[in-house]
Amino acid sequence: MKKKLIELQDENVKLRINEKKIEKPVKSCKPRTIRLESMSQELLIEEIKKLEEELDQKTNEMNEVNEQINNVRLHYKQFEESTIENCTEFNRRESDLLKCLSNLQSKSTVFNELITRMKKKLIELQDENVKLRINEKKIEKPVKSCKPRTIRLESMSQELLIEEIKKLEEELDQKTNEMNEVNEQINNVRLHYKQFEESTIENCTEFNRRESDLLKCLSNLQSKSTVFNELVIILLNVNYTMEDQSSVTKKVDEISNESVKTVDPYQRIRSLEKLLSEEHQHTLILQKHLEIASKSNISIDQNSIKQLDCKRSEILQKELDEKEEILDARDEQIADLKSRVEQMRKMNEAMRALMEKEPSEIKSQKLGTNVEITSYKKEIECMRKEMQIIRNNLTQAEKVKEKLMKDNRELQEELKLREDSIFEQDDELERQQTKRDLAQAKAAEISGASCRLSTKIAEIERLRAELNTTAQELKDTKMNRDELKRIVDQNEDTMKHLGNEVLQLRTAITEKDKMLTELHAYLKESRQNTENIKIQCENAESKRIDVEKRYEELKDRLTNKEQELKNLRKRMEEAVLMSTTTNTTTNNNSSINHTNRDSSQSDNNNNNLTNRELMLNRRGFEVDKLRRELSLTKREKDDLYIELKKLRCKLDKRHTSEERSRKDITGYLTNFNMGNTYAKAIAAQQPNTKITLLNEHINILNRTNIELKIQNESLHNNVIDYQRRYRSIKEQYEAQLEDTQKLPKVLQRFSASSSSSSSSIRPSLLTSQARTAQLENQEIILKLQNAERIINKLRNELIEMKELHATQNITAMECYRQQVELFRHRHFELEEAAEKEYKIWQDERNQLIYQAEEARISNYPDPTLGFLVRPTSKQGSQDSLASINDYSQRSFTLP
Repeated sequence: MKKKLIELQDENVKLRINEKKIEKPVKSCKPRTIRLESMSQELLIEEIKKLEEELDQKTNEMNEVNEQINNVRLHYKQFEESTIENCTEFNRRESDLLKCLSNLQSKSTVFNELITRMKKKLIELQDENVKLRINEKKIEKPVKSCKPRTIRLESMSQELLIEEIKKLEEELDQKTNEMNEVNEQINNVRLHYKQFEESTIENCTEFNRRESDLLKCLSNLQSKSTVFNELVIILLNVNYTMEDQSSVTKKVDEISNESVKTVDPYQRIRSLEKLLSEEHQHTLILQKHLEIASKSNISIDQNSIKQLDCKRSEILQKELDEKEEILDARDEQIADLKSRVEQMRKMNEAMRALMEKEPSEIKSQKLGTNVEITSYKKEIECMRKEMQIIRNNLTQAEKVKEKLMKDNRELQEELKLREDSIFEQDDELERQQTKRDLAQAKAAEISGASCRLSTKIAEIERLRAELNTTAQELKDTKMNRDELKRIVDQNEDTMKHLGNEVLQLRTAITEKDKMLTELHAYLKESRQNTENIKIQCENAESKRIDVEKRYEELKDRLTNKEQELKNLRKRMEEAVLMSTTTNTTTNNNSSINHTNRDSSQSDNNNNNLTNRELMLNRRGFEVDKLRRELSLTKREKDDLYIELKKLRCKLDKRHTSEERSRKDITGYLTNFNMGNTYAKAIAAQQPNTKITLLNEHINILNRTNIELKIQNESLHNNVIDYQRRYRSIKEQYEAQLEDTQKLPKVLQRFSASSSSSSSSIRPSLLTSQARTAQLENQEIILKLQNAERIINKLRNELIEMKELHATQNITAMECYRQQVELFRHRHFELEEAAEKEYKIWQDERNQLIYQAEEARISNYPDPTLGFLVRPTSKQGSQDSLASINDYSQRSFTLP
């Protein structure tokens, strides 16, 4: 029995060796078990090393992701520093982005921990491999006593190794999926960052627009402040008493300073109310002066009071007009705010519609969208707060409007009352004058007439000197105008030169466009080649899938056979136990039955030998069939390897051809001879240098524009000064004319009462003096009219020159802007196309590598070992024969 067991074990070892030869393509198929087992473990170790390399690659990829995250942080910090001054509202979005980045960092730490765990598992696997080698050596030495426990340990260790390798592959797949998720999150962060940039740009434009509106308001306020200052000057020119003058001037200066410093409309209204109260007091003081003048019978003071009242009424009307303008501006602001409120409502409605129309199908992406939803909710809350603030501002503005309307009405009523009181005072003064002029006007008016005439003559000479100075200033303005014309001519020459350069740039751009069309054609051809390669790869994959299916079917068959072998092992063990029990019983029995036992044992042995030979023959046929099928699978696998090598060669050739084409294009661009030296320099440089050159030209133009603006502003200020002087001189002259026209009428009234001798001398002298004064006044008026005409002509010429210069600058800037935008757009399109093609090629390459590795791993199945054991009884032998007959009746044809 022991000899037969040993023979059966040897036969089982030979069958295992044959199975390993069939499953693994070994060059030198020697019958030793030690080398084959060592080769299987080496392959396992190589696979483990490859898994370690893949893990290292994943760690490198994670490091690259961390570097990208750091780069995104740096770029975000730079952008944050540039937008802190103008955009304080975006701190909330910034915090959201930082939270996303912290989540990514946490994920990266989790990935690093997983990688450390994988490394620990690999170390444990290596330790287990060492233990397995030691156990195999122990098993190989005691060949004679082949116990079933060592065999079970071997089989279990290999299965564990294979299961752990599968687990590692699953973890690698999980990590690849997680890497893809991280890349998607990074892309989402970039999109959110781009949206944030666009929103900041829009807000910057709005802030610039608001700044321009504020500057306009400030300019209006400055003009109003100048009006108030002129009012103060007019009030100071009046010859009041020293006490009243000091009190009034101090108060007016304080209020004017407050009005200049403040900007809010409420403070302006308060300052105007203070001015009105002071004007009421001033009117009371003037009434007192009128009463004093009526008592002292001085007509000159009364005329000056009338003029002052008229001027004050005009000033009040101007103030009313300014308040009406303020009301109009407030109405416009309210309309703008209402339009903004409507826009904000529309935006809120659109956001609500988007929130309601979220697709129910995309449930896996909710984690990514929750962050955006929270950000949108926060934005909606901020917008609601802004809406409330705007509504409060609207209510305040409406209240201010109502107050201003009430003030306007009150001021109009006060003006009407003052006009009525002024008319009544004028009537009373005229009546008093008619009564009192008859008694006291002779001596006072005649004595004062000579003084007045002398003063008027001195004033006329002063006006002539001022006219001479104005004529000299007009000459200076003409000289400045000539200089401006010369500067404008120089600018026109520079603009022509720039136009020629622009034409040259256009020619260069057309030639570059031709080059780009050629590149597009080449890219189309490369895309077609890649599509053909994709089709070939898909065919190879389909073939590989068919082979894998066949291989899995063969694996299933082998597993079935292994189960049958295990069943036979169990029966063999039972037979051994039964034999041991029979041996013990035979020793105790008598010698009489010994002959009968020998005969029965010989019969049983003969039957067992015949059954064993039948089983071996049948299994030999099955092994031959399996060898044929495995040889076919090996051939198909070799064909697939050859096709993969061909495809790799094609990809390498295509890559080399693309690099050569790029080098040829760069060489062509460098050797491309342009007509102009400026164009050659531009073609030799990169697109960034082109943009810098255009920016330099634009800066030069901006500098010239700024200089011309400064000169125009200086000329405009000079013209305003001349106009002010002219107005002041004109007012003084008109007042003097009114006084001179009243003198002859008074003299004619009093000529009848005086004596004939005195009346014959004095009126003649006065009439001659009045006529000379009128002639001189007419000459001065004509000169002033001529000066006004010259000033108007100069003003119109300056306006025309400004408009021409502005139109030229606008056209030039638009041309430069359009060219720069076209160049940038084309550059970005080329970069995007190149990146897309590179990504497609890289994805295809990674897919091919992954498929090759899968094919390599799938070609090494799990070897399982078993022993053939003869059955112990007739029933066991019959059951085994029935199972073998059923198995042999199955079809072993390939699909």
